[in-house]
Formats: sequence, C-alpha cells, structure tokens
Amino acid sequence: MRCRYCFPLPITILTVPLESFARLSGLTTLNLECCSQLNEIGLSKLAEYCPRLRSLNLKGCYRVNDAALRHIINKCADLEELGLERLKGVTDATIQEISTKKCAQTLRSITLWGNNNLSLSHPLTSYLLGCDPLSDTGVQLLLQNCPNLESLNIKFC
Repeated sequence: MRCRYCFPLPITILTVPLESFARLSGLTTLNLECCSQLNEIGLSKLAEYCPRLRSLNLKGCYRVNDAALRHIINKCADLEELGLERLKGVTDATIQEISTKKCAQTLRSITLWGNNNLSLSHPLTSYLLGCDPLSDTGVQLLLQNCPNLESLNIKFC
C-alpha cells in the first residue's frame, strides 16, 4: 500500500537508537527501502520490538542476508507482504525456510526480483545472469505452504 503523503526520511536505521523501536510495538507497516546500513543487529531488534509487522520492504538493503532475515521470519508471524528486492545476501535457503514458518500462513506477497543469488532453475537463465539457482524446491515449498500467496515476483533473478 502506498501513501501519497509519505516520503523517505533522510536518516539511516543506525542513526536511531534501536531501542526506540520498543515504543513502536504496534507497528504493522515499515518501508526500509535502500537503508544501506541495515544489518542483522538492526533486523534482530526490529523483529524483537515490532512482532506485529504485516508489511516489510527491505528493497536495496544490501547488508541484509539470510541470518538477518531469520529474525524477521521467526518473530513476525503475521507478515503478509515481504519485499526482498536487490538483496545480495539472500539465498534459496531463506526462501525455503520462509515456507516452514508461521508467517507462511499469512504471506500474500513476496518480491524477490533482482537478487543476484537467486535465479529460476532454468540452466539458460542461470548462465545468462551468472546466478546461483533458486531451486524448484524453494518455489514449490512457497507455493505449497503459503496458502494465501497471491503474488510471487521473481523476475530478473
């Protein structure tokens, strides 16, 4: 959902004390697009203090990796939308793990496009993009275990 009156703030997640998120325990939507300093510690605190998140956009957060995402998928059980575009450290292992967590039951949309470590398992796609494959197993698990999934965007993977 886009808010026409919202705009990005000129701060990074690291300029805000992480404990400040404790006051936002009811937060349900958060757009952290292009927060280049966001890392595992930041996502760990975010997941701890904001477990009611329903929509999280991490597009372009280059330091986010599999370990960092585990905090979110383990503690934010009500996730409906997850934006993981252009994340260099996200692999098929996380995609498979998402499908086994409680959030798989509520997830409606997941966007993975532009991730260098993921690709369709078609050999030509992997060859052209130089990517490690997003396995058929990863996609199949998402489709099987996310009954409310309405949108899966894996273009340019």
